[in-house]
This record gives sequence, C-alpha cells and structure tokens, in this order.
Amino acid sequence: MLAVFVATGCTGPDLDGDRTPTPSSTHTGAAEATVTPSTTPTSTPPRTSTAEATQAAGIPTREPSSTPDSTTEGQEKVDVELTRYGIDNGVLSAGGVVLGVVDRSGTCTLRVSAKASAASATGPAERSAGTMACGSGLDIDLTGLEGKLTLVLSYESSEHIGTSAPVEVTR
Repeated sequence: MLAVFVATGCTGPDLDGDRTPTPSSTHTGAAEATVTPSTTPTSTPPRTSTAEATQAAGIPTREPSSTPDSTTEGQEKVDVELTRYGIDNGVLSAGGVVLGVVDRSGTCTLRVSAKASAASATGPAERSAGTMACGSGLDIDLTGLEGKLTLVLSYESSEHIGTSAPVEVTR
C-alpha cells in the first residue's frame, strides 16, 4: 500500500531557529475541494471591440486608410485604390479595387484628364473575396488628350461611394 502525503505552503524555520515547520494545508487520500468566497467584489471584464477580438484570435485585420463617413445620400464612404493601368495603341486600360466592401452591384468609373480636356469610361464592379473589383469596361481612347494624364477611379453603389487618389501618368 502506498500512502501519499502532500504539503503545500509549508513554512520553514527562520534563521534563528525559533519556529518549527508547520504545514498550512495538507491533503491525504481522497480528493477534496474547498472554495472560499472572495470578499473582494468581482468586476466585469472590459468589452473588446470586434476588431480587437478578431486580432486576439489570430485573424489579421486591415485598418482602412481613412475613416468612412456617411454622405448626404446615406452612402458610406469607402476606400478605392487604382491598382493597374496601361496604354496600348492609344487606348488606356485601368482597374482597381474597393477595399472591404462586397455589394450586390456597383459601378466603377475611370476619369482621365489632361490639360483642358477629359474623358471617362464606366463599367460594372464585380464581387470578389472581400472586395469589389473594377476593371471591366474601363478602356479610354486617348485621342485628343495631350500631355500628362491624371487618372481617378471612383465607385458607387446604393450603399457605398468612394474615389481613389489621383495618379499622374506621363506617356
């Protein structure tokens, strides 16, 4: 037969040898549990935002580059990025994304300006994983547009609206 003796919180003799060791708690044999209620009031843990909880769970989050605001039409402002452009045989093609938005439908418009003239093209936005993609139908014939070009991509849906930062292109 094996006897088990567990002592926790034992205090040892002090350096003068005046005290003898006394166990503060002992446990023999069967399992016992004692719960002593705390006299200190417990507080509710502070609430964390969804972003904090998501970050704590190890899921990366992306903060928007600007804080979205509501417009007078009830549309929320969103971040739009022009991600690509190119000129082939005098035709400008461009595309971009609307970050953190997935709408049922939306419209993308590419506007090109140069000196005193401008041109634009409009196409449908397409749903993608966590974004709206702009690119279909955004081709502009550059005939008549001279000099440095300024490109701006915009997005609009019934719920969201946004415009990219202007990009200057020298040809």
